Amino acid sequence: MVQTAQSFHSNIMYRLLLSILLLLLIAFPACEDRSDTSNPIAGDDDGGEQDGTEDGENSQTPSLPLALCGMNPYTLLERDKVGDLVDWEEMTFYNLTPSTVDALLTAGGYAQLTPSAFGSRVFRYRYTTQDKGRQVEATALLSVPAHVDMPEDGLPYYFFLHGTAGFSDPCAPSRSDSTALIGVILATNGFIGILPDYIGMNGFGAPSEVAHAYTVGEQAAIGSWDALRAAEILIAEELADTITPNGKTVIFGGSQGGHSAFFTERYGPYYAPEYDVKAVIAVAPPIDVRTLMVDALSTYSDSTYSFLAALTAMRLWYGEPASLESVFTNEEPYYFSNTAEENIYPVEECNPGDAVKEASITSVFNDSFRQAVLDERWEDIEPWTCYLKESEIYNSSVPALRYTPTLVVFGENDELVITDKQQEHFEALCQDGHMLEYLECSGAPHIDVTVWSLFEQFAWARDRLADKELDQSVQCRILDPICCSGTPEDVCE
Repeated sequence: MVQTAQSFHSNIMYRLLLSILLLLLIAFPACEDRSDTSNPIAGDDDGGEQDGTEDGENSQTPSLPLALCGMNPYTLLERDKVGDLVDWEEMTFYNLTPSTVDALLTAGGYAQLTPSAFGSRVFRYRYTTQDKGRQVEATALLSVPAHVDMPEDGLPYYFFLHGTAGFSDPCAPSRSDSTALIGVILATNGFIGILPDYIGMNGFGAPSEVAHAYTVGEQAAIGSWDALRAAEILIAEELADTITPNGKTVIFGGSQGGHSAFFTERYGPYYAPEYDVKAVIAVAPPIDVRTLMVDALSTYSDSTYSFLAALTAMRLWYGEPASLESVFTNEEPYYFSNTAEENIYPVEECNPGDAVKEASITSVFNDSFRQAVLDERWEDIEPWTCYLKESEIYNSSVPALRYTPTLVVFGENDELVITDKQQEHFEALCQDGHMLEYLECSGAPHIDVTVWSLFEQFAWARDRLADKELDQSVQCRILDPICCSGTPEDVCE
């Protein structure tokens, strides 16, 4: 979710990565019709089964629900039209040996992440994907272990789905050093890192042709899976002599990325069934979206801006209503119903919301819309209620076809994704069969919980990759907060 108009740099791993970056700069200054049954993804509109495997094997999966909430119908492209590698470049600055990474981590105060078993290499690439059946291009980073012998059983994939960085090309995380350094951390821990920019946030090359659909699960999931397919091509063409993927996959995301992690896993069996997803890690995920919206429309805060962005993006994605006048005010000085899109999607620099920092609840939201939300009269604000429900993994119209072990991490003092207001949906997902494990870091605010729990995340992911079963004594239990390994000493005194 949005931390005012701040970018991803102040959201995920910033303190760790800034210290590493400064040391690096000092040490290395030189350096259509849904009934079209020919589509292997969309399938039949009547719920008939389809071939759910890449090679036409016997495994059958139901049709993927498309065009939800009354959208105009569309058909997804066949898989040979997406997931292609378009362009790439190596970010040579991040070609690091294990000893160099260890020295930097230790100097930055993160010796607990050492020793590094691997060095790193990082690449930026463009690939083809799709948005509502239209072929588009998106961008991502790939990080790989380097400079040591690789394990004989191959290397697992590790998705890093980013938190809210903004909503348009200038805000693409792949443009930032901090995201490349996250790739370094993944690589040195033995993972093939896949770090997508969301569709609509191109980090290099031609500008995006479609808008980033903030908090819309389908777009984030499809773009992520196609990023992995294109990364496989890059590995096969340029790195096959050193890198052998084993197909095992971890999906991680924080904040908005935690939301995207749930949906990427949900869409996986339909859109990318060839990958063996062993674990999902969702940190500070907004899973009960409407509860968060009630708080956001009660008092002006960073969350208020999140929902200004989310509702603006949802209208663009779903195509209705004709205007935003039923949601936002059209009064001076902001005229939000007319200017929301230009505020959310700047094209010159990453400054979403800068023009509205001094706004208030009543200057942003239409009184009748706001009151309906506060009263939870959801039936009075359709089609928005349908859009919001589809952004809640518990209420998604896409049925779960598998239940992958999932670690859900919250911060005790999270001011954006308020932890206790997400617990009801956590329990509801468990009742539906999801294999969830709960971790809450004592004293952790939204911007720190990912870093503070990093050691626990990696340890938990490695257990799942080794096929270690979840501890039944804690599965689906809401546990008391603990002092996570990366927590500053004074917080847990």
